[in-house]
Amino acid sequence: MTQTPLSAIQVQWLKSLGVEMLWGKPLVPTQVNIDNVEKAISLSTGVPIGGTTQENAETAHQASVSTSTSSQAVEHEGIALIKRSSPEGKTKSGRLVREEQSPFKKIIHGIQGKQHAYHRQLRENQSANGLAVPVSHAQTWDALANDISRYYQEWGWITQGSEVLMGQQGDKPCSLMIIDEMPSTEDFIAGELFSGSSGQLLENMLKPLGLGKSSVAMTSLLKVPLSGEVLSSHYTQNLPFLRMQIQWLQPRCIWLLGSRIAQPFLSDVSLQMDMLRSKTWFYPLSETQKVPVIVSHHPSLVLLNTGLKADIWEDLQKVDKILKGI
Repeated sequence: MTQTPLSAIQVQWLKSLGVEMLWGKPLVPTQVNIDNVEKAISLSTGVPIGGTTQENAETAHQASVSTSTSSQAVEHEGIALIKRSSPEGKTKSGRLVREEQSPFKKIIHGIQGKQHAYHRQLRENQSANGLAVPVSHAQTWDALANDISRYYQEWGWITQGSEVLMGQQGDKPCSLMIIDEMPSTEDFIAGELFSGSSGQLLENMLKPLGLGKSSVAMTSLLKVPLSGEVLSSHYTQNLPFLRMQIQWLQPRCIWLLGSRIAQPFLSDVSLQMDMLRSKTWFYPLSETQKVPVIVSHHPSLVLLNTGLKADIWEDLQKVDKILKGI
């Protein structure tokens, strides 16, 4: 039986454990054949061992040039080795991936994006065609709530006998009107907008203005929480109701909380929050009267990201100046 090759360190470790014999033979370090090692090095590097220093240097230089040329050729072909743990596709080690595939992926993603936009627009059109144009001749807050409930029943948003969440009118004359996209499920169960933790935060946000939740007007564009995808046609169908509420209350300032209400209200879905917050907008009450509109983050988002508190404070100062007529 061939003796297992052992290094000097392995032999020393085995002897420390009290092992003196292995396979019936005494433990001795295996002698390394230098010639075999030199051959192995020569095969892996292309540089022969044992020649003169000058010969070895020249051969090593040639091997280096050859390796560099080979590397450049591979790079020129646009081929890269992807490691097993790479995020590019979690491919196996050594798999060749051509960089030319990247433009095709962009084309595929572009086609998928267009398909998504097309199907969304199709759903928008179907939704708009299925909804009646809302018309209300209500003269009071409660009468408008009844009209909205009737339309929501026709659209299949609520069942017969269900109520909608209109919000509150606040103190009169109305100084500040806060508008949300739609009530949360928690709000709908509680029967008030901005309930729970978001409501507590809103209360604290209003304190520097000398106001409280009960003293300001609050409503939402959609009067019930909708599940699933909310289409722009849903917002469009509800804007006439919101405009009626604004006309009745005649607020001195409108505060939109969240981009989901700001985009349809300002009729531009492409605007992001940074742009929405960057200036004061105006809502026309009449040909001669315009109401300043401030956009800010929704309290529920601020609860998740406390770093937005600085933005909230900046927006509160804008609202405060408007209410004070500065």
